[in-house]
Amino acid sequence: MSGISLNCRDLCARTPKLNIDFFGEYETVLPDKFTDAANYFQHLQFKNQDYTKLAARLLLEEIYHAAGDISFSNYFTKHNLIDSNNYITRELKKLDRYIRHDRDLQLSFVAIKTLCKSYLLRGFDGNGPITERPQYFFMRCAICVTGGRDIKRVIDTYNALSKFLYIHSSATLFNACKKYRQYSSCYVLSLNENNIFDKAADIKNILLSGGGLGINISGCSPTGQYNGTDDRVSSIQKGIGDSVLNVLNAMVNSINPYNRRGSIAVYLDVWHPDVLDFIMSKMPHGSNTHTELFYGLNINNKFMECVVNNEPYHLIDPNTCPELAEGYSEIIYDKCCAEGKIAKTINAREIISYIIKAQAQSGVPYIVNIEIANLYSNHRSLGKIPCSNLCTEIFQHHDETETAVCNLASVNISKFINTSNIDDDDHEHRFREIDGCGCINFLKLSAAVRLAVNNLNTLLDVGTYPNAYCTKSNNRHRPLGIGIQGLFDSIQKLQLSIYSDSARDFNSSISEHVYYYALDESINLAIQSGCAYETFPGSDFSRGILQFDYYKTPVYKHFIDEPRWIILKRKMIKNGIKNSLLTAYMPTATVAGIFGTSEGVEPFITNVYTRSLLSGDITVVNSNLARFLIDYGMYKEKIIDSIISACGSIQHINLPDSVKSIFLTAYEIDPGRMRLLAADRAKFIDQGQSINMYIDAGKPGAAKNIIRAYMEMYKYDMKNYVYYVYGKAPGKPMDPTLKCSDGTCCQ
Repeated sequence: MSGISLNCRDLCARTPKLNIDFFGEYETVLPDKFTDAANYFQHLQFKNQDYTKLAARLLLEEIYHAAGDISFSNYFTKHNLIDSNNYITRELKKLDRYIRHDRDLQLSFVAIKTLCKSYLLRGFDGNGPITERPQYFFMRCAICVTGGRDIKRVIDTYNALSKFLYIHSSATLFNACKKYRQYSSCYVLSLNENNIFDKAADIKNILLSGGGLGINISGCSPTGQYNGTDDRVSSIQKGIGDSVLNVLNAMVNSINPYNRRGSIAVYLDVWHPDVLDFIMSKMPHGSNTHTELFYGLNINNKFMECVVNNEPYHLIDPNTCPELAEGYSEIIYDKCCAEGKIAKTINAREIISYIIKAQAQSGVPYIVNIEIANLYSNHRSLGKIPCSNLCTEIFQHHDETETAVCNLASVNISKFINTSNIDDDDHEHRFREIDGCGCINFLKLSAAVRLAVNNLNTLLDVGTYPNAYCTKSNNRHRPLGIGIQGLFDSIQKLQLSIYSDSARDFNSSISEHVYYYALDESINLAIQSGCAYETFPGSDFSRGILQFDYYKTPVYKHFIDEPRWIILKRKMIKNGIKNSLLTAYMPTATVAGIFGTSEGVEPFITNVYTRSLLSGDITVVNSNLARFLIDYGMYKEKIIDSIISACGSIQHINLPDSVKSIFLTAYEIDPGRMRLLAADRAKFIDQGQSINMYIDAGKPGAAKNIIRAYMEMYKYDMKNYVYYVYGKAPGKPMDPTLKCSDGTCCQ
């Protein structure tokens, strides 16, 4: 039960610079001494890569020391995690034999720090010393997401989680097996001046749960106007600028749960008269007082046509056209314009110029094409989709009677790669030639996706929700959000240039297979239970219409042949399906840190970065690059320092061009290439995908590159244009783990 034998105590004792006998009296050693030793050895990683492994093991030893020598079953009972109605809690001792502490060796130094900071249980109401080992954390989560009803599924899930095959969202991980069974990450609703206080309690409960909220405020009166009917709010509501945003900002600022802070992204339609003020709301200077909020802009095809043609665009007061505020429709918009309900007119390119200026300085607003999100969705039979969520990957119907909810999980693509099958002499076509089963273990990928579908459906049934509106929506439509992480990590492991056809094939093939497996398993669940989700009749699914069927342009390349898709569609029409939506590619900033892989579908921002911890700064090197540098005899502190000075780039280093092309940073990859890959994936994502844009502001034409990217997204019929716009900062590369701090992203 002592966990891992480090075999490094003599090394520590002989290290003069530490000047501490860490292991002389092992049983009485102070926990912080392990941290001191770990930090010291982490700084020695450039002398030998094994030092960073030693640092991680020392951190593990600290955890084992603090948590004590206790079996999983006794730990589970001690922490009062038992549910008397749960079968598995009466069989806990059987699980002891399946705990594999040696799997902790997969955890990197940064991963262990992440677990300690946010996930492992602590005593004294979450503020005391750590009382949970990493493998107990994974088993606790496995019991939670399976409902504890089937010991085999618990063990299968534990193995998948502890082997880093897939993982659930942070909301699920935080609350697993605790009394507060709130496992959902994302919520979406709409507000106006007449329902702000009616919805306030619901918003408060969602924020208390640590949830991320997307709120559509397009129905609010423009600044300086008020059309309310309720005396309670008429003296407060003066328009978007001074009313709804003030209330929401105050709520986020004052509600701060101990484990995960809730966040809000507010969305406004581009036709709203307050659009220019809204776009500039997050600017780092000026009169912005809503600093706790994030901002998203709903655009549409009509607006983009006006941008392309350099034409004026009409803005409309929602009070004169309330139907438009419920969700965009070109028919309704044209009808309002024809009836003279135009509040003002402005050139569409002026709006775009405001957007680019704001994004250059603040990174927002997010941009989504809400018209495409409505047209290309299985939810279009339910009604309107007014906006997206906090991280732009959720597109679900909601209205006055339903608040959209989503439960998330992400599959770690890098764990299904078999690099031993790579032909070192074939850099361009290796993936295409062995696509059938060579470098991707599709059988293993299928099992992981299907397990995620099963467990997310269990969470839908056993979880609690902040209010009745959420419960109603989830019970009727049962949407899931299965995403991926480690895409670029996998491409690097396969030694592919992002510009190669093989990389494009890989990107598309993975997305298609994940979508297929998720659909097929959801259909199987409908067969097993004898019923589809409640609103299946009349949906596009009931007619065999899938995501790629919506697009005018064909799929780039199918890696699942047409007969298999036809069989699946017939199976779905005949038997129904358990979930109305299945895929959503979320950002995975936090959980990717645990798995030690790249975030979601994002490229690496940098190959080397300095991370600031309470114990000091540490240098983190892309592990794929580290292996190359070791092979070339170049893994030296001087080389790493030069990479840091170059903002994480290796283009100045004396390496073959074929290697340099593998390790391009996000700022070195043509944004057009990233948009193309996103468009290929989109045909297999029935919700949305969080995609960032990386612009080197120091290069000429940066603004034109942003505009060009939006034009490409319009051409591709994309729902998502951009999540955040990141400008290249001077000096050392940013720590990628800081992009979504304080719980402001979905995973």
